[in-house]
Amino acid sequence: MSEQTTTSVSQPRTNVFKNKIGPLPMWGWMVIVGGLAVLYAYYKKAKGGNANQQAADQAAGNAPGGVDASLVPQFINQTYDQDTPPAAPNVTINNTIPTPPTRPPIVPPREPEPRTISGAPGSYTTGLPGGLNEWTSTGKYSLNTIAKSHGMTPQQLIAVSEHAQNNVGLKAYVAKKNYNAKVPAGVELFFPNANWAVRK
Repeated sequence: MSEQTTTSVSQPRTNVFKNKIGPLPMWGWMVIVGGLAVLYAYYKKAKGGNANQQAADQAAGNAPGGVDASLVPQFINQTYDQDTPPAAPNVTINNTIPTPPTRPPIVPPREPEPRTISGAPGSYTTGLPGGLNEWTSTGKYSLNTIAKSHGMTPQQLIAVSEHAQNNVGLKAYVAKKNYNAKVPAGVELFFPNANWAVRK
């Protein structure tokens, strides 16, 4: 009988960490996962440290607006420059309530009463509200003459007079458009204070 020799062919050992998983070998993925785990641990530690520090600050009174209890004195010592404390101030108790001083009542300024003066060349009233003066025509003067003697144009005199009062006689005169005609007697014309003085 012949002896049989068996030779075993050993298969080459493969390193598991060198096997590719996707684009990277296994050891590459392990490095990435390990790095992420380390970063996460640092993040959790920092976040927990800030929360713990804030809680400690609040407990110690170091939070904004707080005072640490160790900084508040238990009692206050008073020292005097003399051997004895100063005397208490002399306070007189007066139970009478002083009466407030009386003031005279405030009187609002009064506007002067309008003055009516009758005479040639007609009657007029001065000091009307709005700084106006009124003159009643005697029927002797034209609108051009009256306006010119007060430093106004006929149109200005008409505008002021119509604004002051709805005068039917003046409207009838203006409708004729002849300012050289005499203004009928009884028609009221109004002049501002600045134009009241008669100019020659």
